[in-house]
Amino acid sequence: MAGSVKQAESAVEALEAALHDLPDLIITDVDLAGDSGLDLIRHIRERWPAGRPLPRVVVLTAERPRPDQQFAVGSGVETFLVKPAEPEQLR
Repeated sequence: MAGSVKQAESAVEALEAALHDLPDLIITDVDLAGDSGLDLIRHIRERWPAGRPLPRVVVLTAERPRPDQQFAVGSGVETFLVKPAEPEQLR
């Protein structure tokens, strides 16, 4: 797939990178070593520059999304993928 990929070591680093680079797509895990990928997406959307198209969002999870996580679909998250995600799923 064409494009560039950037990796963050923390939710704070991911937030800063997203707001600096304004990516077209964000892929995050639900669990970010003590932080929440869903909270990360909410923070990105709250701070996203007005007039810029919001990025597409894919969330990876180790198990099927819980009902309390389903709220995210339609409010910023395009889909959940259960790990390990196949390359075709990511495309």
